[in-house]
Amino acid sequence: MDHLYDGYGREQHVPAAPRTRTSRWIGWTSMIGSLFVAGGGFTALLVAAALFWGQHTPSPGQIAYLTQHNYWKEIRAIDLRTGIVRTIAHLANLDQMAWSARDMLAFTVRRGENSRIATIDLHDRSMRQLTYGSSFDNNPAWSPDGQWLAFQSSSTDGVNIYVIDANGNNLRRLTNDPGFDGDPAWSPDGRRIAFRSSRGGGSDLYVMDADGSNVQQLTEKQVRAEHPAWSPDGKHIAFAAYGATNWDIYLLEVATGEIRQLTESPARNRYPTWSPDGTRIAFESNYDGQVGIYVIDLISGQTTLVAKDIQGSYFPIWWP
Repeated sequence: MDHLYDGYGREQHVPAAPRTRTSRWIGWTSMIGSLFVAGGGFTALLVAAALFWGQHTPSPGQIAYLTQHNYWKEIRAIDLRTGIVRTIAHLANLDQMAWSARDMLAFTVRRGENSRIATIDLHDRSMRQLTYGSSFDNNPAWSPDGQWLAFQSSSTDGVNIYVIDANGNNLRRLTNDPGFDGDPAWSPDGRRIAFRSSRGGGSDLYVMDADGSNVQQLTEKQVRAEHPAWSPDGKHIAFAAYGATNWDIYLLEVATGEIRQLTESPARNRYPTWSPDGTRIAFESNYDGQVGIYVIDLISGQTTLVAKDIQGSYFPIWWP
């Protein structure tokens, strides 16, 4: 039996991970997609991806996450009602991902010191590269209407937040700070973007209007706060922060600034994501030495292990 502790020091039972079952392929398509980038004299193949699609795509009540599968990254989705895990796709060089309400998958692809933002349409399986150049682009986040992507980009003048539309046009820079501005997260109404910044000397959470104006600080003197995630009603922001020895998940009430600690364990707890009804938060944790996906119920306080693969389970995303 494993154990985990909630924010009040209460011990929580963590059951064994559900049995994994891969969906049967009723009819699949194999596609090799090549995304190229040219800039600054550098031309490189960023992705050579083979996608294997079944009938299944995630739906409400399911959590998508990444796991390593041999030399591929594999996107899986677990149905919390049945415990069944299905494979969505296999991708090479895949990293952080974000899902839109229009069934678009945005993700980062890495090669050496460079990283790009790309998308896949889950309906027609088309792939599109959105960013180019010699920068390091990552942490994509969809606007609620699926029309815009916010992301962070690293260049010679620091790390800043940009937005670009779903077709790869209308690139705009939202922040202009010599330090670090990253981890963007849209509010449910699409009017604001929460983000992490070092502009105050530490690593705190801030919020700005969707056009980059009206920047306001949300947390103060956090050792390192990151990966903000808005609740569906826009009243709270879950985030991860590093304490004296470990990472934990916290909950910020936007109106009052009150912060509540949700997890308390010697583990690395990161990447919170909300359930559509706002009653649960999934997150990544290496509590027992292997990275898995856990869910904490905000009403009962119970924490449950829901997915743990042999080579780890990462970056949970609750399907909107």
